[in-house]
Amino acid sequence: MSALETRTFRAENLEEALAAVRDQLGPDAIVVRQREGIVGGIGGFFGKRCVEVDVELPPPATHVKPVAMPARAVTNAYTNGPAFLDAEPEDDPGDLFRSLLDESSVFASTLADALDREAQAQEEPEPPSFEPPFEPMLFRPEPEPSPLDTSGAWPQTVTPTDTPELAPEPSVELVPVAEAELSPLLALTHAGIEPRLAESIVAEADQQIRVFDPDAPFLDQVREVLASRIQTRRFTGRTKRRVIALVGAAGSGKTTAAAKLCHAHVAMGRRVAAVSLHGTREAMELGRRTEGIDVELVTADHVGLIDFALAKVKRADVVIVDTPGVASRDEDGWSRLAMLLRPLEPSETHLLLPGWLYPAGVDDFIGVGVEKLGVDRVLLTHLGEGPGAGPAISGAIRSNIPVSATATADRLVPADATRLARMILP
Repeated sequence: MSALETRTFRAENLEEALAAVRDQLGPDAIVVRQREGIVGGIGGFFGKRCVEVDVELPPPATHVKPVAMPARAVTNAYTNGPAFLDAEPEDDPGDLFRSLLDESSVFASTLADALDREAQAQEEPEPPSFEPPFEPMLFRPEPEPSPLDTSGAWPQTVTPTDTPELAPEPSVELVPVAEAELSPLLALTHAGIEPRLAESIVAEADQQIRVFDPDAPFLDQVREVLASRIQTRRFTGRTKRRVIALVGAAGSGKTTAAAKLCHAHVAMGRRVAAVSLHGTREAMELGRRTEGIDVELVTADHVGLIDFALAKVKRADVVIVDTPGVASRDEDGWSRLAMLLRPLEPSETHLLLPGWLYPAGVDDFIGVGVEKLGVDRVLLTHLGEGPGAGPAISGAIRSNIPVSATATADRLVPADATRLARMILP
């Protein structure tokens, strides 16, 4: 028996040496010796540490040549007849082998039949695939719109075909529904009226008006109830001295509304003064808008200037107060504004609600305006933007605050309940 061959591997550490052994000799190699040393350097200095391992090479695999079976010992079990029937006596396998062949013949014939059927199936051509003359369409039911849906997308109806027969190219015609044909409840909520308020208005129209006039358009009856819920209170008085304060969010149109009020009252022959609680630079915008008319303009952006402003406007019949914008949740801003307005003693405090303000914002402004400043009227502006007049009118109804006017591009229009209701339900 010859000795096993060994090889030496060197690396900086043991892990690298073992990795090299596995890579080159495989996992069957056996490490028989390990030692550490220093290579390189001068006189034993500046050398580099290393690790050497001696590995026995695995013995070469021995291949055993298979021994072939004598030809006379091979028997074909699937021939028509056993081969040993004509065999020499010494080649007869015996009764046991004969019985095994008899039992397996049934399975052999079954297997042969299965192979024949598979071969026939592969030879037969595949039938051509049927393609319909039109592309199939998937129809899904249209979900019912929610009363809270204010996305602006009205539902659509499907027009059925005239004939029950299947057309070669079926099509579905989508017809938009006019706003007047919608359920009044959906029309109200779509316009921004709070859902519970909308339900109340529709119920009143159904129970108190339609029952007496069932042939009239129900939408007109709902509009009539809506108008009865809207309170209005215009700019009142002709001779009594009035102080009109305009408050609201930044960009709601307070300066523009103040200038329009100045023009309107000057046109009626009244002595008009305007007080701007903005700084001097912002107050110049109100001065520019009232240029050319007889209006006394005073700036008072600090409590110390209020007394001076009161002295300047004490002879005016109408005092219009323009205020800086304030956010609905700016507690400091509302407190400062209340401190500036208190000495002026406003007889009317109008909260400007722009059309781009959504229901939650409307409720916030009405709540804080009533609490901090005693807001007693709302004035609607920018009605062509955002949700429009619906949220503001809904908030005014629920808060029992009257609407004083609506602002157009060139003037202020005194509020009218019927006209406001038609803005919600055209």
